[in-house]
Amino acid sequence: MERSSGGGMIPTYPMTFPGWTDMGADGANPPKLTPEARARLAMQSAWVFSNVQVIAQELTTATLRVSEALSNTEEPQQVINHAFELLWNTPNPFFSRSLLMQVWAWFLCLKGEAYLYFAPDASNGDLIEIWPLPAWACRPVPHPTNFIEKYALQLRPDAKPIYIDAAYICYSRLPNPFDLRRGLSPLEAASLALQTDDAQKRWNWRFFDKENAMPTNVVSLPQETSNTDFERFRAELFDFYGSGQRRTMVARGGQIDFKALAVSQREMDFITSRSFTRDEIDRAFGFPGGYWTANATEANQRGAKAVVIENAVWPKAVLLAEDLTTQIVRLWYGPTYRASFDDIRPRNIELDIRERQANESTWTVNELREAQGKAPLDDNPLWDTVPAKVALQSYTVKSAEPAEPEEQAEPVAREDSLEDTDEVEDQQEPEEAKAYKSRLLPYEEALAKALHPLFGAMTKQIVTAITAGETMNWDLLSLQLGTAMHPELVKHAISGIMALTEEFGIAIDLPQVTIGLNAWADSEVPQLLERILKPAKDLVEQVTRRYQVTPGMTRGQLETALSSLAAPYRVEMVTVNAITKSASRATLEYQSILAGFEIKTKRIWRTSNDDKVCRVCSPMNGKPEEDWKDRFPAGPGAHDFCRCFTTLKVVQE
Repeated sequence: MERSSGGGMIPTYPMTFPGWTDMGADGANPPKLTPEARARLAMQSAWVFSNVQVIAQELTTATLRVSEALSNTEEPQQVINHAFELLWNTPNPFFSRSLLMQVWAWFLCLKGEAYLYFAPDASNGDLIEIWPLPAWACRPVPHPTNFIEKYALQLRPDAKPIYIDAAYICYSRLPNPFDLRRGLSPLEAASLALQTDDAQKRWNWRFFDKENAMPTNVVSLPQETSNTDFERFRAELFDFYGSGQRRTMVARGGQIDFKALAVSQREMDFITSRSFTRDEIDRAFGFPGGYWTANATEANQRGAKAVVIENAVWPKAVLLAEDLTTQIVRLWYGPTYRASFDDIRPRNIELDIRERQANESTWTVNELREAQGKAPLDDNPLWDTVPAKVALQSYTVKSAEPAEPEEQAEPVAREDSLEDTDEVEDQQEPEEAKAYKSRLLPYEEALAKALHPLFGAMTKQIVTAITAGETMNWDLLSLQLGTAMHPELVKHAISGIMALTEEFGIAIDLPQVTIGLNAWADSEVPQLLERILKPAKDLVEQVTRRYQVTPGMTRGQLETALSSLAAPYRVEMVTVNAITKSASRATLEYQSILAGFEIKTKRIWRTSNDDKVCRVCSPMNGKPEEDWKDRFPAGPGAHDFCRCFTTLKVVQE
């Protein structure tokens, strides 16, 4: 495969005139250090190694996508499982995608150049493998019109170069003002700092090396000691106590005199000097001062990491994607295709949330979805005609209305306490249940379907126990009801949290959240059951006494007297109460998750899923939690059949 030279193309040979390389010949490189030697020296520096390792590892988190745009005005559409994407994910039998990207990043940072060889299939010429080439052994071969004609691979100085067609090489390089065909490594800027740091490390090592520091002991002998006795004593002392490891000085009395000819580490500001060198190297690689600071706060570390990804990692991901697109994808797969990486830059979540909340007042639902890269909705004209906040509220109210319109009396609930509300509704229950029509919403039907047979069986079990003169096994009934309610409460709470995740854009650790919700359900279900079964127990006790003093009372009459226990009205009331509690818990859980990211929110009471005439809830509609959490710390429901819910609003400090 040959690349067209392009008729009328401006010749590029002036780009290679000797001045490009001569400009940096004297001062660009440290004396006597080739690029490979400089890179090997850099690998021995903890500062360089840690910086490049972070860049390489962060780069691997970027996922490659292939998209296609059939025209310049058309938005590119992702191509799922494109041949190049599959090749990139499994480059060859010995390299994973992650390893390939890390090796590419190491070469780019240490040499300023990185080469990827795309090996063709010998039978049909298709690209089947990707291999990294050592940057020290590769160089581009200039061409007067095509800029780069091919690439030379020379593994040893005495070996003949192997020339590879440019069509099989993806060549990435950092900008080099001295030679437009070659790359310039950040090590150029930190070259002298590297050599300085290496010299300091070696000097410090020699200072502490064997026999290179002051002796640890001095033995002073009398001045009149003869030379023979002096040497014998010295030898015996070393043999018995030193063994060559302990540095001991033996001298005649009055003969010791010491003068220091070199300055110490403290006098040279040794640690300060190395710290300055470290900061210089960090600056060359784009690392802010707070990234490696040991006493940095969590917020400072997150901010520093964001700077590193923004300035040191993401530009390299963009460079790689564009080089792959220009040199490989368009050449081999067609000019309409392009490669890109998912954006790995940390987002300002709080700013995104505020922007999204502000846009809800003016943007339509589909405009918001388009901004988030989602497909439009077409099942309701509201999604394209009115602001999202209005559309969603209208849609929620409409979906919460009964399937068949019916005239409803104003509830008689009092606002003074929850207990008063329950008492009024319990008094009304038989009459309302008599003419009751189901008001369940779709997401409530699963729990109601599980509870209906249990409540029906409960009535039969109670009648059997009464007629047999036995005590009802309430513990078994509680276990059966709890087994049905527990998973539905957790499932609905998870659905609520996932909806909030979609709204706020902060992901969750689903297993960890599920553990917390299971613990909540373990404590919440018994409370719900106590509220359900207490009036049932009272009614059973009353009916049992009546049965005992009423001769001839039949089983059918008992079932009629207890029919309200399993009435559809009561089953659905239990269902709605449980689902509302579950939704309230979901908001609380996600509020806690946001707090972990230092995003402060407050819960807002909403009644659009409920009857706004209710005197308990209507005063709280749109009110923040400080106005109602003393009465209802867990949030809705405030009464039976309460379908109120809470939303989260970011608090601007």
